[in-house]
Parts: sequence; C-alpha cells; structure tokens
Amino acid sequence: MPDISSENLSEILFKPRRTSLETSYVSNSVAELPLVATPAKVHFSKWYRQIHFAYWGWLGFDLIEVEAAISRIAACKAERTREHVLDTVYSYGPGNWVYEFSMIADKYTRKAKEFHEALMATNVPEEELRLKDEIFKNYRLADLFFDLASYPHLKGDELATQAMTQHYLYYRKAAEFANGDFAEVKFKVDNKQATMFIHTPDKTKKCPCVVICSNYVNLATEYLRYYQLNLAPLGIALVAVDLPAMGLNVNIPLDGINPAKVHEAAIDYIYEELPYIDSSKIALLGQRIGGNVAVHLLVTKRDKIACAFIVGPTLHEYFTNRDYLDRTPSMLRAVISNRIGVDANQWSDIIPQLQVLSVKRQGILKGIRIDTPIKVLAIKGDFLSPQSDIKLLSGFSSKIEIEDIALGKTIVAFNEIIERSVAFFKKHLVS
Repeated sequence: MPDISSENLSEILFKPRRTSLETSYVSNSVAELPLVATPAKVHFSKWYRQIHFAYWGWLGFDLIEVEAAISRIAACKAERTREHVLDTVYSYGPGNWVYEFSMIADKYTRKAKEFHEALMATNVPEEELRLKDEIFKNYRLADLFFDLASYPHLKGDELATQAMTQHYLYYRKAAEFANGDFAEVKFKVDNKQATMFIHTPDKTKKCPCVVICSNYVNLATEYLRYYQLNLAPLGIALVAVDLPAMGLNVNIPLDGINPAKVHEAAIDYIYEELPYIDSSKIALLGQRIGGNVAVHLLVTKRDKIACAFIVGPTLHEYFTNRDYLDRTPSMLRAVISNRIGVDANQWSDIIPQLQVLSVKRQGILKGIRIDTPIKVLAIKGDFLSPQSDIKLLSGFSSKIEIEDIALGKTIVAFNEIIERSVAFFKKHLVS
C-alpha cells in the first residue's frame, strides 16, 4: 500500500472526475455576469474572483508565486464554464483556480515535513529553534495557499470546501509551532457546535483580547499575521471566530434578526470560561458586515466590551438601496446570496431578504447611548459603507471617534488602518 503522506495530497484528494458546480455558478446561476463599476486594483473585468494583490501580499503570500499562478490560469486553454471569464476552468487540473493554489500549498506542506524530520534528528538547541521557525513558516504558507484555493469560500463549492479543510488542517499545524499558546475552543450556538481559535502570548497570565468580526469574504484565520506582528508584542490575545454561515461556522445559518449570535455566544464563553483572558478587557475589531456585528455586540454585550475599532461598517444603506446593490460585483453577489441561502440570479428581488440586516430597520440603535470607547474609520466613496451609515453611529457612544480614510494606494491604506487600530487597542487595553 503506498505511503499517502509522501504523495501529492491535493492530487489524491481531487483525483475523481469532477461532477460539481464550478465556483462561478455556486449560488449564482445567472447566464451572463453583470458588468459593474468596481474599485481600482481590486477586480479585473475578465475575472470572476476579485483580485487583491496588495491584501494578499500583506497576509504574507509570495506575490511572485501568486502572479505566476494567475498567469497560468489566464493562459490555460482548457474548457471554461464562462468562455470569457479566466478563472472558470472547470476540470481539476492546470489552469483551474483550486488546483493551481493547492499545488503551491502542497509544495509548502512537503517542505514543512522535511524540516520536521530534521527537527526530530537534532538535539542542538539553536538548530531546534531555527527548524521550528521554518516549520511554522512553511505550514503557514501552506494554509494560506489552501485558503486562497478555497476563495471565496462558498458553501456548496465542492473542490473549494476540500481545499478549506486542508487550510484549517495546516493552520492548526502552523499554530503548534508559533510563538505563544494556541487553543481551539468549541461552544454552542442554537444547539449547534461553533468554533473559535484563540492565540495568546502567555496563558500563565491574564491578558486582554481582540475578537475578530470579519466580513463575508475573508476567513478570521487571516488575522494571524496581524496578531503576531501587532497584538502579541503588546500582550494582547487574538480570538478568530468566523461569522455564521461561513468557514468554521458554516453549519450555523445566518439569522437576519441577529447576525451577531455566534459572536455573542463566543464572548459569553470567553467571559465565563477562559481564566487566561482578562474579562474586563475584551475588544472588537470589525469590518464591513463584521462592523454590523460589532454594533450589535456593543448593544447586547455592552457590559462585556471594553472598546471597539470598526472599519467601513455595512449598516443600512447597502441592504435597502437598489442603487448600491446594483454596484455589487458578481463574486460579492454570490457571496452574499450564499450566506443567506438564495441564488444571485434573484438579485433584483434580494432587498426583502437583506433589509433585515439593517441596524436602522431593526431599530437596535434607537434610544441607545453607551460610554464604550469606539473608533470608526469611514472609507471615502465607499458604496458598502456610505456616509449616511457612518452618521447612524455619530451619537451612539459618548466616546466615539470617527475618522476618514482614503483607499488610494491600497497597501498604504492597509498599513494606516493597522497602525491606527494598534494605537487604539494599546490605549484602551494595555495599562
């Protein structure tokens, strides 16, 4: 019997002939993808997936490898499900999005295993430290490339789901060799099992934490580098928890009445069950619909939240305004439809399903004024978070700060957001 561990894992996983939907048709049965104006340097008209080179570089990807894979996909002559859309190669093989990035991921898993074998063979302390660092780096790159292979992480996308399973497998392996402590915590939401990953600098001491409220495009595990470079040096823990209907919590349906239910349960669990987290210093980092979730938490769990940093929150206008919805790129239409269990082919009729996510329609801010420190970054010209949404928060807290930020040079904007968030958390969590 062959040693499977020595073979190319992704080749084995996906060897059977494919019978599932190609990604651009998952939750998106439209015959022709709509052409919409999109932010510069984010979406290329010949691609279904939004291309975020600057963000991927910030996450720690080798962009030379990413660009080479993108080029192979673009140049591929294999059959596409949508003739003029480059990343719709159907068969699992060269040119297919999942295949190309899974192959790169496999390369790093093999390198990590080679370093691990070397670690087992040495007893020199300095060499052990070096090898552990190499093991972490390579497992981390493996999990990142499996993450990219599964992007945009749609429920029902068979090949992508298998890649995501590998992402979480190698994320856990990377965490074993990362500095500090790592815990995978299970908790209940509506009698279903939810999961969060917790990274702490030192579990022997109580430490503050930042709970991630991400968007519906990015997995919460993508914040590991943010933690390692920015939070850990300050003694702050990271709680990575996915939104409902996504990632580790894909089994928990998105409830329009309460999109924050997973995070509410997570905060209760942290507050009551984790002795190594300072329960008086639980903070939130929210963006896009994660900002919507953060606002819910600031109302429902205001006695347990020390502060919140929110970037471009999607609160009301996008969920209720046809003009904003019509500006949504195809991939994002499918992502949103996938989370609420509909098809983007029904996009013209989607407002009734989305408007329940509006904090204004829900009335959760009515008559509420809190004293929690909040900083909100308003992105100029942002259709997902227009100024009218930002104004809804202006009187929400006696300690709210609202600042504008432009997304001109994307990597510069990323760094500026990071710097502002770190300064904010340092001020309110580190004493």
